[in-house]
Amino acid sequence: MPPVRKLAPPFALAMLVAGCAGPVAVSPPALQGSALAGVGLALLESALVNDHDHTDPVEHPGASWRMHDVFWTNLPTDGTALSPASEFIIHGHYAYVSLFHPSGGFVIMDLTDPARPKEVGHFDAGTAYVNDVEVSPDGHWAFLPTSPIETRENNPLGGGLPVLGDYGVQVVDVSDVTAPKLAAVWIAPDPTRDPNSPRTLVSGLGYHRLDIEVIGGAQYVFGASLGYPRVDILRFDLAPVPRLVLVGVYLSDDAKDPTKDHASSPTGFGVHDVTVDPDPLEGFPLMAVAHWRSGAHFVDVSDPANPRFLGRWNDFPLPGGNVHNVEFTAIEGQRIAVAVPEYPGGDAQGAVWVVNVTDFANASLLGSWSLPGSHPTGGAAAATRNHVFSTDRTLLRNGTLFDAHFHAGAIVLDIATLSKAAAPEMLGFVEPQGQARVPYANIQANPYVYDAIPYGPYLYYTDLTGGLRVAEMAPEVVRGNAWTG
Repeated sequence: MPPVRKLAPPFALAMLVAGCAGPVAVSPPALQGSALAGVGLALLESALVNDHDHTDPVEHPGASWRMHDVFWTNLPTDGTALSPASEFIIHGHYAYVSLFHPSGGFVIMDLTDPARPKEVGHFDAGTAYVNDVEVSPDGHWAFLPTSPIETRENNPLGGGLPVLGDYGVQVVDVSDVTAPKLAAVWIAPDPTRDPNSPRTLVSGLGYHRLDIEVIGGAQYVFGASLGYPRVDILRFDLAPVPRLVLVGVYLSDDAKDPTKDHASSPTGFGVHDVTVDPDPLEGFPLMAVAHWRSGAHFVDVSDPANPRFLGRWNDFPLPGGNVHNVEFTAIEGQRIAVAVPEYPGGDAQGAVWVVNVTDFANASLLGSWSLPGSHPTGGAAAATRNHVFSTDRTLLRNGTLFDAHFHAGAIVLDIATLSKAAAPEMLGFVEPQGQARVPYANIQANPYVYDAIPYGPYLYYTDLTGGLRVAEMAPEVVRGNAWTG
């Protein structure tokens, strides 16, 4: 494993940071609370350099504060073609990591030695685009959203492999983690697909993300559609054979408006991600929909066949909105959601928006967090920078927010109290070392952090152009939390 630069403790006289910046002088007096967080922010800002070649691993030797990389690998590790690592889930002591083309599917990593995960299984979905994987509560089934999106690497006109996507959800039997096997396929309904040319698409592109939830004793899969602004609600039945059955659809008012662009684009109102969990205040199954410019939608799915819209938040402090991911929790008796924009409009940089949705009909911005300094994602250079300083996904665990922030690395924030939620405090960060790039579409930036999940004192995170990484977090970041899969 190539060496990763680990920053010295914050009381050191000098700290090394990545990129084109030199050492940052740090005074030795004891610092606490926000003052100490300010040291971390200064280090992060020094590590984020706008105007250099973001594709060059040499420009990114790695930087960190209160956490440091202990493991890195490209995936899969079984000798098949390397593929970009995407979103993932930890279940028990296994990590299921989705992969894009050419090994589109997922790998299963054994976390028995958490600092040295080992690949024990690999499933090839036979499709170009797999951006997520979810696992049933009993660990028996994995669910994959698939899409036939053509990338530069799999374009047949360029000599790549033909598209074998199935426009839907694959159900995989993972009861034997060493030998995952396909058990069922759900083909997504798509009124825009030309039946005489299954690769001629107007807007239907399969699914981007899934979530699963047990409601009334039955297991449901929620699929965020790609290119068609809807969430499909599927029931997973075991008898007479494993299968998915469509029982409901969430279509918002913006999704029904034919005058609006329904893509996930700077002007679009598409559906991007979906999160379903028990409501933290009332316990009913609550679905949060990342609806791009339409905002963060909150929907009661107690009756999966009849999803009921409760309210939305779309009072964006940045142009466009482009809500990519929504999580929610309870803080001091208030229902709090976190929404993040992908590729924010104008020349803005990525952000974390903390929203009070105790009253669904009157959601309001409580606080926000953004990278220190000025690190825009847009502008004339956006095409070559790949929106490098955009937020991507977040995960909320026990008042701690884990932010996958593309080229800025993995960032951990404290929002455990309402005062902290109003002004999130950075607990630690790791900007990983650049690696030889795994090609995907037009993404050139290296590294490009995509998803992050804690497991005990370790943070597992995927780097789209660099593989799977494990960082060890200091006690100041863990703060006594017992994070498990």
